[in-house]
Amino acid sequence: MTSAAETAIYHHGQRIAHKLLQDNDSFRIGENVHIVFLDSPAALPETPIGEIPTIELAGRDLVTIGRDRTNDITLGHPQVSRFHAKIERRAGSWFLVDLGSTNGTFLNGKTVTEAPLDEGDHLQIGPYSFALADGKLAPVTTEGNVRIDAIALSRSVGRGVFILRSVYLTIKPREFVAIVGASGSGKSTLVDALCGFRPATAGKVLYNGLDLYQTYDAFRTSIGYVPQEDLIHRDLPLRRALQYAAELRLPRDTTPDEREARIDEVLQELGLEDRQTTPISRLSGGQRKRVSIGVELLTKPSLFFLDEPTSGLDPATETRMMRLLRELADQGRTLVLITHATQNILLCDKVVFMAKGGFVAFFGTPHEALDFFGVQEFVDIYDLLDKEPALGHYAERYRASPYFQLHLGEVAALDQAELASARRRRPRPADRGVSRLRQFDILTRRSLEILWWNKRALAILLLQAPIIALLIALLYNRAVLSEQPLLIPMDQFIAARVPPPASQLEWPKNCGLNDEEIARLPEALRSDALRQPCGNARNGMMLLFLISIVSIWLGTSNAAKEIVKELPIYRRERMVSLKIVPYLASKLTVLTGVALFQTVLLLGIIAGFITLPVYSVGTPIGIIVTTLTTFLAATSLGLFVSAVVGTNDEAGNLVPILLIPQIIFAGAIFPFREMGELARFVANFTVSKWSWEALGAIIDIPRIARAQGGQSLTLLDDSKWGQTFDIAVQQHLAILALFSAVLLAAAYVALKRKDSL
Repeated sequence: MTSAAETAIYHHGQRIAHKLLQDNDSFRIGENVHIVFLDSPAALPETPIGEIPTIELAGRDLVTIGRDRTNDITLGHPQVSRFHAKIERRAGSWFLVDLGSTNGTFLNGKTVTEAPLDEGDHLQIGPYSFALADGKLAPVTTEGNVRIDAIALSRSVGRGVFILRSVYLTIKPREFVAIVGASGSGKSTLVDALCGFRPATAGKVLYNGLDLYQTYDAFRTSIGYVPQEDLIHRDLPLRRALQYAAELRLPRDTTPDEREARIDEVLQELGLEDRQTTPISRLSGGQRKRVSIGVELLTKPSLFFLDEPTSGLDPATETRMMRLLRELADQGRTLVLITHATQNILLCDKVVFMAKGGFVAFFGTPHEALDFFGVQEFVDIYDLLDKEPALGHYAERYRASPYFQLHLGEVAALDQAELASARRRRPRPADRGVSRLRQFDILTRRSLEILWWNKRALAILLLQAPIIALLIALLYNRAVLSEQPLLIPMDQFIAARVPPPASQLEWPKNCGLNDEEIARLPEALRSDALRQPCGNARNGMMLLFLISIVSIWLGTSNAAKEIVKELPIYRRERMVSLKIVPYLASKLTVLTGVALFQTVLLLGIIAGFITLPVYSVGTPIGIIVTTLTTFLAATSLGLFVSAVVGTNDEAGNLVPILLIPQIIFAGAIFPFREMGELARFVANFTVSKWSWEALGAIIDIPRIARAQGGQSLTLLDDSKWGQTFDIAVQQHLAILALFSAVLLAAAYVALKRKDSL
């Protein structure tokens, strides 16, 4: 006999007695019946399964499939390319040919470029499947019709340590399932295993009977994943963030109008039309989470996995979020949600309670959960699981209950013989998608716009170089690199008919004198020119060292957080279609522009206060090129740091550790020739050594030291800096460029390694 509670009608999670029907209203009757009222053609799916014809292959030589209406089979869906695939007859046999589609064509779960078709084969394009039987290609859609079966899923980390133990689940199409449990009970591990991001080490996950781990590419675009971290750049306005996501995720032949129309649909679906021009950083927590969901909705995935989307929200916002998720499920999606909150669990079709040790303590409807645990409130189940008398107690009790047979009896009876126990890697990123060149264009534009909208970060970048340049200018006088002799030259004594001093120690200075010092000179040698500042080749050498170190500091610090700050976004986009090379290239391009700006500003301001020698047109060009090359090598070092670390704090802590050797081993403070053998080896791997020596050679420190004479001549002592600047500048620039190439390659490897973590 059916109870009144089981036949109650729910609208947006609230029980109703009557309601005036409006277009696209969705209802639930009891636990399992979902109804959507459609009153306009616009509310219909783009290509309903009933409108896809069954194709009789006999008598045909060619069948085309795609989003464009001129195809023999038109599939109106954002995952389908305009001209996606074709089936053609060759020598009496049928062949399936992919037409360079963005998201791929799949035959029996495997990606194909070209393959023969046989009786019984299954063809999949986006969310649509076709079965070849009796010479006919019959459509079967998977949109909103994906069943998930988890069979004996386990995950071990080390010897005998399990964080997930023999999990069985069956999630039916269009169900809304909550996974609940205390921290450390394996909720995230289970979700990651179900969606394939971190496969289980034993057991299977079946999507419509196909092994997910073996056929992941076939379902890649049908899976939406929203982790705890927001998958959005907060500095962008809402619509701009969705536009960039759409450019990266939708097929490359999608027109701008089609993208904008899809974005409008998503904004309407999320109820954010009035906030589309607002920077995401100004949205509320619940609105930001809806934007993360919206990014995934762009491709109309059939499956949604969400990791604590209500975390940190107030009760009212949490309720609104849960009702939104209920609506998404009612519209034809399967949703799996991790949550700690239980006040809205009744909105879900099924609930999974996880217990310590990675056990499933219960799986069934919310009402059945209360009955199984013998409590009145869901929060009381936490207490029972926390005080579990023995590890796996409730899991064993559940397996012995009628609820296990009711919900999991079918999947538990499946053949276990083929369950693999070998460790699996997470699925490789998609080979297809938007081209590398177009990705580079999109990512570069996005990075520039993010920088533009983050006014504080932009102001810091604009002010860094001027402030540091002004501080450096305060340290040195204008003539620090002058070739004027420090002592009065002999020819001036001869011209003035004044005998020179008998001792070199009594030789009068040629610069930096005050009135009293000038008055002590013979009248014939007195001149106002003696008041001008003295040059100092040693200080000039340190000036070039500061320019080098500042370039390294700015380049490294600008890039050190560039990747890690958006790591969750990178990982999600990487699983969809993002390629590493265009990603790194876009970062390097934007940072190169920043480096060029800072180089010109740094050197320009310093040159405004300090006279830099110019021997030819090549001198200023050489200084700019060397400083910019130093910036780029340091930027590459920063990108490598950002690719290796896992948090912003780690990047911030690592940068000073890497920069201190640049100061110590450059050779400016402690001469390279006086270093020990090991120190010289380390010095050869510092950017600062090659940069500083190149700048000194371009400025020609030895020439300045010889011209100044006096104490400056000590710089030419072979035991110290003698021969240091007697180098080929081009060779040093080539070495700096090699640093950049090696560090960027290392950053690539570090990012590639994150694919298998």
